[in-house]
Amino acid sequence: RFRNVTGVQTCALPISSFISSLNEAYIQHGDKTYNFMDLYDKNRNKSIYDKLGFSPLDNDKNMLNYFNGFKYQNNNKCNFEKVKPYIDFVKHVINNEQQAEHFLDWVSHILQRPNIKQTTCYVFYSYKHGVGKNTITKILNKLFTGYAYDIKNADELAGKFNGESVGKLLCVGDEIKTFKSGENLNNIVKNLISQEYRSIEFKGKDKVTGRSEE
Repeated sequence: RFRNVTGVQTCALPISSFISSLNEAYIQHGDKTYNFMDLYDKNRNKSIYDKLGFSPLDNDKNMLNYFNGFKYQNNNKCNFEKVKPYIDFVKHVINNEQQAEHFLDWVSHILQRPNIKQTTCYVFYSYKHGVGKNTITKILNKLFTGYAYDIKNADELAGKFNGESVGKLLCVGDEIKTFKSGENLNNIVKNLISQEYRSIEFKGKDKVTGRSEE
């Protein structure tokens, strides 16, 4: 399963499936067709890795890391006037200064320490529609391009074929539909944010176990 984060094609597959897909890959050059792996084997400058994983801020040279950095990066001094409208909007929607600050700290943690999983999640609830909850998350989805995942029902996150959530730092659910089996959504979410390991399954692939932050 290939996705594009910052203009680089990356992969979120079990290593055996990844190698198998490359064996079946061909490159057309003029009127000739070349097998990708044949070209790779003959390349004297090829990179060799011992493992494949999603590990932000990890400098392990032996791992092909499909965390490629954030699309939007600003290493300069923060221009508060540019971000102030969003901060003010968050405070307006949450309508609680302390809770709004906690939420903004929670978002900052993802950017500053993407390698450390947080054991909390935020639930936005209002009696009225159209107060701006989705606006908050739409901007975050843009900020975390490539690492954000929209959930429509609980099965996408914890049921079968949850591979789309691999390599994501932010999962957003808008009016999530609960499990057909009637499982308690609160318990499912609690387990997901607290457990160290979880089962991951792509369609047509064997189920594997990985660290929950992956």
